[in-house]
Amino acid sequence: MKKYVLIIILLAAVVLVSGCLESADEPSELETPDIASLTYFADGISFEYPESWITYTEDLSPDNSVLVLNPESQDEEGNIETVVAVQVTNLPDGQTLEDTFNATYESAAEDPNFVIISQRVLSIDRIKAYENISQVEEEGVQKKKRDIWLEKNGIIYVIRCGALTSDFDQEQINFDLIISTFQIQ
Repeated sequence: MKKYVLIIILLAAVVLVSGCLESADEPSELETPDIASLTYFADGISFEYPESWITYTEDLSPDNSVLVLNPESQDEEGNIETVVAVQVTNLPDGQTLEDTFNATYESAAEDPNFVIISQRVLSIDRIKAYENISQVEEEGVQKKKRDIWLEKNGIIYVIRCGALTSDFDQEQINFDLIISTFQIQ
């Protein structure tokens, strides 16, 4: 009887563990949160963002296409702490997106104020994408960042989501909205 109980427990453990593991071969899909949103459409990209957030496109660096800001995250000095930036740049000659992604975070990890928390592969708009979640200290402030990298026709698109460490988890629904609806035209 003990033998059968042991076998049943072992089989149950195998079933539980197999249901919790993600296949490394198949990129995971994000679900689109059901929240009130607006649509951004310009410069060959589109995505939805929370309707209470604002977009900013003026005076950005050449690689930044748009910033999407949560005005509710503004601190007493006027800094908005929860920001999503979409950056667009050319894929370096002779490199793959994965090569560029890995080199970027290997270099960043040399900074003692930068810690990689997790990395995974996703599918965004049916395109293989790479996600990096990290924690960084900037000017004495602890922040978490979630970067999504994808490439189409030799162009790299990086969706950079950032918030104070204390706000990061509650902002995931808003980040998921932007990331899951992101499309390259």
